[in-house]
Amino acid sequence: MRVNSGREAYQANALGYVLLEREAENVVVVWDEVQRIRTGKDIPYYFRQLLDEGRHRDTWVWAIARRPVNTPVLIRSIAEEVFTFRLHSKNDISLMEDYFSEAAPAIRHLPKYHYFTYADETGIIEYRDDKGQVIWAGDDPATAKDMPAGGLAIE
Repeated sequence: MRVNSGREAYQANALGYVLLEREAENVVVVWDEVQRIRTGKDIPYYFRQLLDEGRHRDTWVWAIARRPVNTPVLIRSIAEEVFTFRLHSKNDISLMEDYFSEAAPAIRHLPKYHYFTYADETGIIEYRDDKGQVIWAGDDPATAKDMPAGGLAIE
């Protein structure tokens, strides 16, 4: 759902309102193309409340963006888990250093459908293949032996 203009913004705001008013629990809202919102102030009021308060009821928003650098700071700052597939923009990769530290340069070289995950609660980074199998996991990418070509620990 696009939530940056007209009818779509109204729908997103209405969705946030309904979920909050009904005190919905155990709900996942998937927000695709989140980078279309330029700033946190552009997020409709009740949808923003859902972002701020939903976790207390196990109501989660999965935000999907092709350009992480264009994703509002509000979304990036409250992310509990981050997934990234191959990126090419230096700006996007630089931003991913906040989550993936020394592994960030390897993002440019990820094979198709391979990805990194980062869990804020544990600080653990995982490198997964196209089937979702963990190839490497840890909190120090410099120790990884199986990073993609161009990564840190390729031998």
